[in-house]
Amino acid sequence: MFSDRTRWRMLGAMLAIATGIAGCSKKNDGESGPGTLEKVGKKVDDAAENAGKKLDDAAKKTGEYVSDSAITAQVKTALALNKEIDATAISVTTTDGVVTLTGTVANTRIKTEAAFIAGSIRGAKRVVSNLEVRP
Repeated sequence: MFSDRTRWRMLGAMLAIATGIAGCSKKNDGESGPGTLEKVGKKVDDAAENAGKKLDDAAKKTGEYVSDSAITAQVKTALALNKEIDATAISVTTTDGVVTLTGTVANTRIKTEAAFIAGSIRGAKRVVSNLEVRP
C-alpha cells in the first residue's frame, strides 16, 4: 500500500496532468496574438493599483482611529495628573482629532484648565467643552 504522502503526490500529479489536458483542448477564443499580453498586463496593473488604493484607505482609517485613541488616552492621563481636577468626573472622546470633554467640574477655572490641557495634547485639532460647573 502507498503512504499518505505518496497518495497526495500522486493526486497532485494527476490534477496537474488533467489541467494540462483540459487547457490543450480549449478552442481559441480570438484573444491571442500581438497585444494580448499587454492587455492582460494592463488589467493586472489596474487591479493591483485598485487594491493598493484600498489598502492605503484602510491604513489611513486605522491610523486615524489609533491616533484618536492615543489622543483620548493622553488627555485622560494629563487630566488625572492635575491634582485640582477630578478626572473621574470627566468623560473624554476624540473623533478625527476633535476632543470632547463631558462631565462636571468644581468651578470655571478648572473647566478652562481642563479644556486647555486637552488642547495641548499633540494631535488635538480642537476641543469641545461640554463641561458643567457643579454648584
